[in-house]
Amino acid sequence: MSEVDQSLLYQEIPIYSNLSHITQRCKEISVEEASEGTIDAENCSFPDAGGGIKVSVGGDERNVFWRTHGDVLELQERSLNFPVSVIYRITFRNSKALPSVHISPKANCLHVLCGTLHGVHRLVFDLSTRKANAQSIFHSLGARDFSDPGNSFYFNDVMMLTGMNSAVLDPSSGRAATSLFALISASGNINLVRMPASGPCTTSHLEASSRVTRLLRGINPWSSGTESEAICSVAFAGVNTEEPKILVICKDYRVCVWSCKNSKSYDHLCQLQMSEYVEDQVTKIGNEHRIVTCRDDAADRECVCVFLKLEENSLFVAFEIGEGGEMKHVATVQSPSNDNDSLTTTLVDFKLSPDDCLWVMTVNADDQMALSVCNIHQQNWHEVALDNLPSQELSPVAHMTVRETFIDELFMSGKFSHRSIAKALAIATRSSVVCNTTEELRASVIAHLEEEVSNLLENTSTFEEVNGTQLSVFSTFYRTCLQYQLYFSRPVGFSLPSHDGVDVVKKDHISYLSPVPDLEAVCLGVQPSVFKDVLPEGSNLEDFGKLLHCLSNLSLLLGEELIDDMMQSLPFTESPNDCVETHLPNIRQIISSARSEEFEDGLVSISDFLSAVGMLVSCLDPSPFEPEGVDQENMCGLNEEGIELLARSFSRYIKDRLRLSLLLFILTIHVDEIRGMVSSQVALHVQAYTALNWIASAETEYISRGTLEVSLQNLSVHEMLSTTQQLQQNAVVSRASLLYYYLKCDGSRLLSSFINFNGVLTKQLIPKATAAITKVLWPLGPTFAFPQFLLQNAQYSNLEHYLGHMLQPWCKYQPSFTSYLLAQCHLNNGHYDKAVDGFIGAVELVHEDEHFLAAVLGTVSDSTSRFDIQMLYFNKVIDLFEQLELSEQVIRLAKCAITFSLHDDKSLALRYSTTFRQCLALERYEQAFWAIASNPNYDYRKNCLRSLVIKLFENREYKKLVEFSYGDMQNEFVGIMEERARSCEVPLTSHPTQYDLLHAFHIFRKNYRRAATMMYEQYWRLMTDAVLNANQALQSLHRQHQCLVVTVSCLLLVDQENQYVVHRCDYLNNTDKTKNGSSIIIKEAADIQKEIMLMGAKMKLARDASDLLPNANHSPSETVALLTHAAYYDDAFTISRKFDLKMKSIFRAVATRCVYSSYLDSDEVRKWLKKNKNDVQLGHGFLKPADSAWLLLKKYLHEMATNEDYRAVLDILLGFRAHLPTWFINIYKKLNCPELIRSLICYDYLELATKLSVDFVNGVLGVRPADFGIRNTLLKYKHPVWLPRNEIQMLINLLEEKQSEEDQFFEMYESLCDKMEEYTTTLKKLEVH
Repeated sequence: MSEVDQSLLYQEIPIYSNLSHITQRCKEISVEEASEGTIDAENCSFPDAGGGIKVSVGGDERNVFWRTHGDVLELQERSLNFPVSVIYRITFRNSKALPSVHISPKANCLHVLCGTLHGVHRLVFDLSTRKANAQSIFHSLGARDFSDPGNSFYFNDVMMLTGMNSAVLDPSSGRAATSLFALISASGNINLVRMPASGPCTTSHLEASSRVTRLLRGINPWSSGTESEAICSVAFAGVNTEEPKILVICKDYRVCVWSCKNSKSYDHLCQLQMSEYVEDQVTKIGNEHRIVTCRDDAADRECVCVFLKLEENSLFVAFEIGEGGEMKHVATVQSPSNDNDSLTTTLVDFKLSPDDCLWVMTVNADDQMALSVCNIHQQNWHEVALDNLPSQELSPVAHMTVRETFIDELFMSGKFSHRSIAKALAIATRSSVVCNTTEELRASVIAHLEEEVSNLLENTSTFEEVNGTQLSVFSTFYRTCLQYQLYFSRPVGFSLPSHDGVDVVKKDHISYLSPVPDLEAVCLGVQPSVFKDVLPEGSNLEDFGKLLHCLSNLSLLLGEELIDDMMQSLPFTESPNDCVETHLPNIRQIISSARSEEFEDGLVSISDFLSAVGMLVSCLDPSPFEPEGVDQENMCGLNEEGIELLARSFSRYIKDRLRLSLLLFILTIHVDEIRGMVSSQVALHVQAYTALNWIASAETEYISRGTLEVSLQNLSVHEMLSTTQQLQQNAVVSRASLLYYYLKCDGSRLLSSFINFNGVLTKQLIPKATAAITKVLWPLGPTFAFPQFLLQNAQYSNLEHYLGHMLQPWCKYQPSFTSYLLAQCHLNNGHYDKAVDGFIGAVELVHEDEHFLAAVLGTVSDSTSRFDIQMLYFNKVIDLFEQLELSEQVIRLAKCAITFSLHDDKSLALRYSTTFRQCLALERYEQAFWAIASNPNYDYRKNCLRSLVIKLFENREYKKLVEFSYGDMQNEFVGIMEERARSCEVPLTSHPTQYDLLHAFHIFRKNYRRAATMMYEQYWRLMTDAVLNANQALQSLHRQHQCLVVTVSCLLLVDQENQYVVHRCDYLNNTDKTKNGSSIIIKEAADIQKEIMLMGAKMKLARDASDLLPNANHSPSETVALLTHAAYYDDAFTISRKFDLKMKSIFRAVATRCVYSSYLDSDEVRKWLKKNKNDVQLGHGFLKPADSAWLLLKKYLHEMATNEDYRAVLDILLGFRAHLPTWFINIYKKLNCPELIRSLICYDYLELATKLSVDFVNGVLGVRPADFGIRNTLLKYKHPVWLPRNEIQMLINLLEEKQSEEDQFFEMYESLCDKMEEYTTTLKKLEVH
C-alpha cells in the first residue's frame, strides 16, 4: 500500500444554512447590459463556474465566493463569526456572464473583475475602514457600480466569446492598480482590455501562431489562424513583478507566453510544445485544455500547471516560469480518474497551491463529484472524503411514524438545503413558496402532505391503507426533494488553495474542508506513529496500526448498508451486545463467505490483540482536560455559519467514531478468544458515542411562554440562573437542531474554556473545537454541562430521553445528578410521584457528585459534611415542591428527610414542621397534629399549633377544633385561642367567634367557670367597643345580652361559692397590650343577672326608640333616664328597684305625661301607655286614655312611691296648674296634709287649701279623722293633738288680704276663721274638764 500523507487527508463539511431558523438573505441587482437584439444571448451558453478567495477584514477571516450561471453573477461573503452571509445576485439583462471572476485582496482594497458578452467590469471595495463586526464588504454594491465609465468597458462591436481571465497588475498599489482582461474569442484568439486606475481603457489583440506572433490594435482586428492554433485557456503570471506575463494553452498542445511590460505592446517571449510530455498517447486536437498559475511568495517563484485533455488518461504538467518567460518542467501528474472513467469524467476545476499540491475537482456522468489532491512531487492522489448523499429510497423506521421519518430526514438530517425543499414544495403545490424561516417551511410541507393524504383517503380507511397512502405521498415528495438536492449540490468550482485546504463552491451552498482526524487517518493508511505521543511509552504501534487496518477491511466486508442499519438500531436496544447478537449470524456468514485473506491475515498478524484493543479504546476516549478561565464580559457569540460548521463537523466526527467503535465491538465479539474480556469496555464507548450521535441529530422542543415561566421559577428556587437571561431574551424556543441551539447559547463559553479561543473562529480551530465539544459532551465525564443546559433551557423531553434512554442504566457518572435531572423532567411532565422517587433516589450519593454540589447546592464536599449536604439537598427539593404547591409529594420528601436526620433535633424540627404544613394544606388534621406532637422543638410546636387553630377556624371545622384531643398542648391551645380572640375585633355577623369556641371548648371539658369567664370577656369587649356600638347598636346589645345569659347559665352549673367570674378589664381596654395592669373585676351571678336586666332594657330602647340609641356602657341611672324619656316606666321602675336608684325622676315624668294626656290625642296617649304592662284598664273598656294614664300614675304611687316621690308628683301637677285628682289629694292628705296645704298655698290653690284646712280641723274635732290619718282627736281626748297652725294662719292672712277682691275669698276667710274659733272653743272646754 502506497504511503499516505495525512496533511492531504480532508473531509467535506457542507453548509446548507438549514440548522438555524433563518434562511439566507439575497439582494437582487439588475444591470441593463445591452439593448434587446444586439446579441442573441440565448444562443450563447457557458458552464456554471465558481470560486473564492480568503480575505482578512479587521482580524476576522472571511471568504468571498462567486458563482456564474447564465446571465447571473453571485457574490457572497461568508464569515464564521459575524452575520455577513448575504448573497448579492447581479443579473445582466440581455447578456451572459462569463465563467471567470478574479478577486484580488491587496493593500486594503478588494478588486473584483468580471465580464459579460458585452463588456468587462471592475469593482473596488475599501477594506481599510471596516471592522470585523461591520457590515458586509459588498454592502454598498449597487447597479450604479456597473455604469461607472472608469470601472466598466463595453465593446463597440459584437464579439462571440468562449472564455475570459483577468488579473490586477501590481495589486499592492491598491486603487491605483491596473486591471487586465483577456477575452478568448470563438475563433481562438485573445482580445486584451487594459483598464487603468484613471484614464481610458485600451484594447489589443493577441494571436497564437506556430511561425510568428502578431500584435494588432483595435477592438476587432481579428486575424484568425488555423483551428489547431486556437487558444483554449489563458492565465496571468508575474502580476506582482515589473514584467507581467500572459500564458495560453492552444488546442495543439502549445503554451505561449507574452510579456505585458509595455502597456502599448505585448512581446512574445516563448512557446512550449506539450506533446513531448504525453508519451505514447495519441494527441488529437482538443479544446478542453486549461492552464492555471500559482505564486509562491515565500519561495519567490511562480508555477504554471497545464491540464491536457487526452483520450485515455489526461495529464497535469507543472512548470516553473522564469523572469524571462522560460519554463522549467517540474512534474507530470496523471489524472486521478481511472482509465475507464477518462471519457466520462469532466474536469470542473483544478488549482495548484503554493506548497505544490494539486487540487482537482471532477464529476462523472451521474454528476457525482470527486475532489482529489496530491503533491506533484510525490504524485500520490488523496481523495477528499465527501459528505454522504441522501438515500435514494427512504423506509419508515420501526420506532417512528411515516411522517416523523420523512420530516426528520428532510429537516434534521442536514442532507437537504432549504432551497431544494422549497423548490419541491413549489412544484408540488404549483405555486410560489415564500418561507422566511425553517419553521414556516416545515409547517408548509407538513400541511401540504397531510392535505394530499386526506384527499386520497376515504373516511372508512383502515390503518394499513392510511399507512400505505402516507408512505406513497411522502416518498413522492422525498424523491422530488432528492432530485433538486442533487441538482443544487453540483460543484461549480473551489476557492484558491491555502494552508487549510480549499472551499468547495456548489450551485446552492458552500462546503468547507476539514482535516481527517488521526484515528480515521490511520485507517486510511497513515502511519500510526502519529499516536506516539498519545499512547503510553512502549506501546506496540505496529499492532495498533494493524488493528485499525483490520477494522477498515471489516467495514468493507460488511458494507455501508449493514453498518448503518446497526447504527440506527443502537438507540433502541438495551445494549450494543443485543444489537450485535441480532446481526451476528449474518456478520459471520459475510466474513466466512468473503474469505478475505487480507482480513484474516491482518487478525493473525496482531501479536497482542488485547493490548491493541486497549490502545484503540484509550484513543476513542476523549483526553482529560482542565477548563480555563473565561472572560465572560469580553466573550462574544458565534455566527450562525460558524455554529453550523461546528455542528456538522461534530456530527461527522461522532458518526465516524461511532462506526469505528461499533466495528471494534463487532470484532471483539467475533474473536472468540477475547470475547468478554474487553467487549464490555468497548460497549461502553459504543453507547457513549451513540448518545453523542443522538445529540447531533436531535431537535429542540418548542417552549411556550407558560413553560418558560415555570422553568424560570424552578431555576430561581435552585439558583441555577447561568443561562436564564439568554432564555428570557429568546422568550420562546422554536424547533431547531439541538446541537445548534446548544452551541448558539454556550458555544463561545465552551470554546473559550477549553481551547485558545479569543472570540474569532477560524477553520484551523474546527478540529480542536470539535474535540473540545466532544470532551464537554462526553457522557462519562468529566463535565455535566449538557444536561444542565437542557434543564436551564426547559428542554425537558430531550433531557428525559437523553438521561433516561440514552445513558441509563449503563452510565454511572454523576448518578445523583442524573436522578435529580430526571426527576425534574418528571416534575415538568406532571409525573409528580416519579419525580419524588427520582429526588429520593439521588440523595444517597449526592455528596459524591461534585457537579451537582456546585451547580445545584452551591457548595463543595470538602467543606461540608455528608449530613449537611443531604439536608441542604432536601431543603432545595422540598422548596421546589412547596413552590408548586404539591403537598402530597412534600410530605413524602419530608418523611424521607426525617429518616436521614433522626439524631438531629434541629433538622427534625424543620422536617416535622414541613410535614405539618403540608398535612394542614391537605386538611389532614390528625396527621398534622401528629407532626406537632412529634416535633422536638417547643417553639415550632406552638407555631404549628397556632397554624392548625387558624386553619380549622378558617375552614369552619369548629367541632374538630373544640373536640380535638390536644394532650399536653391543651394549655398552649387555650393561650393561642385567647390571644387570637383578644387580638382581633369581635364580629357580630359571623358566628361562632373565637370566644364562642373557647366557651364550647371549656364546656366540652366541663370547665364551666372558665367557660363563663370567656363569655363575660366577650361581653366586655363588645360593651367597650365604641365604634361597634355606634354603628350597630342593636346587634351589639343583642350579642352582649346573649353573652351575659350564657355566662349566668354556666355559673349556675357550679357550686354556689364558685358562682363568680374574674375579669381583668384594663388589659382589654388598654391600647398598649403589653402593659399588664392590676384592675380586676369580680362579678357574681346575681350581679350579672342585674346586668342582663339592664341589657334587656337597653335592647328595648335601641329597638323601639331609634332616636335614643343607648351606649352599651351606660350606667343604670343613665339607662333609667333614657327609659323614662321613652315612656318605658315599668322598666325604669324595675331597674331602679334592682339597682336601688331613686324614682323621683320617673314619677315626675309620669306625672308630666298625665298632665299632657288631658290635652293630647288619644292615639298619642295609647302609644306610650302600651309600653307599660302596668297599664290599668276597666272591664267595660270605655275608659279614656287620659283616665288610664292617671290611673297608671295612681298605681305607681301606690306600689312604689315614697313621701318624697309624692311631693315630686305634687310639684309637677301644681307647676302645670293641673287639676289635682281626688284620689291623689286623699292619699297625700293622709301622708302629709300640712305639706299639701303649704304647697297649695304656694301655688295659689287657695280654695283647695281652705277646704283641706277646714276638713283637717274637723278631723281634729273628731269628724272623719281617718281621712287625714289623725289618730288622736278632741272627741276622745286622751293624748295631745297637733294642728298645722302655721299653714292655717298663713292661709288666713292671705285670705284676709284677698277678701276684698272677690266674694269667694271672703267666704273662704269667714269659713276658715269660724272653724278655727270652733276649734279654739272646743279645746278650751276640754282643758277646763
